[in-house]
Amino acid sequence: MTHPTYDLPEYDFPNYVTIENGAYGPEDYVLKINGEAISYRSLANICAFLAENEERRFPQSDGFFGKKKLIDCLVDAMEEGQVPDELLVKHQI
Repeated sequence: MTHPTYDLPEYDFPNYVTIENGAYGPEDYVLKINGEAISYRSLANICAFLAENEERRFPQSDGFFGKKKLIDCLVDAMEEGQVPDELLVKHQI
């Protein structure tokens, strides 16, 4: 089923990430990686892996931000609805 296009913000995705119309109406979209839809579970697993990796590399027990840095950045990006340069500067990324 094809729906009218909704104006999405510009996202800076690698070329293997695509956005396609979803099945639930004109403002529903599906994000695909290498042609495969990514589920919330997969996204949560990816975020958990990245957060734990940050914790191993920069442990909070040694005075670093660890996974908190990634978590704070992701929360800000989700609340903002995009990733402006100011957000990257704020989180020193």
